[in-house]
Amino acid sequence: MLKETWKPIIFDFKYIDNVRYEISNMGKVRSYSRLSNGKLLTGSMTEGYNIFRLTLHKAKTAHFEETVANTKYEIAELKKKYKEEPSTQLEKEIEKMKSQLSKTLKKNLKQRSIYKHFLVHRMVAEYFVPKENEKQTVVAHLDFNKQNNKASNLKWMTPEENAAHQQSSPYVIAEQKMRKTRVRKSGLKLDSSQVMLIKKQLKRGIPNRRIAKNFKVSEMQIHRIKTGENWSHIVVS
Repeated sequence: MLKETWKPIIFDFKYIDNVRYEISNMGKVRSYSRLSNGKLLTGSMTEGYNIFRLTLHKAKTAHFEETVANTKYEIAELKKKYKEEPSTQLEKEIEKMKSQLSKTLKKNLKQRSIYKHFLVHRMVAEYFVPKENEKQTVVAHLDFNKQNNKASNLKWMTPEENAAHQQSSPYVIAEQKMRKTRVRKSGLKLDSSQVMLIKKQLKRGIPNRRIAKNFKVSEMQIHRIKTGENWSHIVVS
């Protein structure tokens, strides 16, 4: 049985949040912080792939720290003054400054936010699956199961290699089979009343392509109706 190995995820940016993340060769992600000690994360899904979305934060600038400190000092001084000589005007001024400070802090937090997301299978490949060459930029699932993110099921491929690999996917094969079935059955989509309408539109000179789109059939089918190859027994006066 393959032993699970964990590696720390290294981001290409600095952040101040007291949290770190690890990823394993089995396709798992966990976090370490004051609230979580190796908690496994579930993430979410996008187009069938596991994805993690994180929000981290850059440090406050020295100028912003100074501005906040000055504002807090002003509020503290007003509170002292209010304690000595209470007044409605002072109370309103204090509340206004506190409200403005709160809004400023929230706005700054948003400005310092770093929104990071990563696909689990790509992250696993980056840490546990070696590339044969730099042209291999796509990470493929060998068993075509997007949920199986184990390193043993992943391989770096060139776009061309991946395109060839996908032709063997049972999902692609099933879709191709369904398309062929839809084409074979396309001649059964119309009934006599619809054919009557089609022939009337053809008589008025409406283009085949437009009629085909309206009735959701192929242009070839419209052509065959027009030439009498199909539905020749329906006559429009």
